[in-house]
Amino acid sequence: MSAARGCPRPVSLSSIASCFEDRGTTPPNHGPHPTRDSAALYLFAIHNVGPMRIRTLEPSDVELFYSFRLRGLRENPEAFGSTFAEESVMPAEVRRSRFHCTDENFVLGAFGEEGKLVGVAGFYRAAHLKLRHKGFVWGMYVAPGSRGGGVGRALLSFLIERVKSLPGLEQLCLDVVTVNEAARALYVSQGFQICALEREAMKQDGEYYDVEHMVLRLG
Repeated sequence: MSAARGCPRPVSLSSIASCFEDRGTTPPNHGPHPTRDSAALYLFAIHNVGPMRIRTLEPSDVELFYSFRLRGLRENPEAFGSTFAEESVMPAEVRRSRFHCTDENFVLGAFGEEGKLVGVAGFYRAAHLKLRHKGFVWGMYVAPGSRGGGVGRALLSFLIERVKSLPGLEQLCLDVVTVNEAARALYVSQGFQICALEREAMKQDGEYYDVEHMVLRLG
């Protein structure tokens, strides 16, 4: 599937770094050549959506993450496979056990003014040997007040660039409900293609939701 009309091309970390070089500027405290982390730190300034940054969430961020996730489950329940009722009663020790920070299992957070979390995107790699060539995007969510400014695009672009370094990873997969047109357009613009449509994949309060399974080939 081709990119959606009018959507920007996917952003790479190298293009972010070159942006500084083209302007003759250098991110503070990082020397003449921006590193992967420093590029992430200044990503949103280049997208012209404010002084925001992206970083990997640490184990100490677990309560911050789940508080933000519960907000998403409450405000946009159709976008998630889980529910607010299920996760709001999850014990703290279970939340901590499910929260990971490794190269193959992590959550990215986008932070805006005053360090406020405004968006998240998770990744995990399949554990079974026959599926190790696949990774999955999960739990992507941007706060309503921060939508339309490139936060989701920046999160997804950074995630894609990061997982490309994982040896043997060939596919990046995700699911999206068909009613979430903004998310679908974002994924298509980043090169994801629809590989299957599952009718009535989810049901909530008597209403069914179709889900598209999408894949980005990383070759």
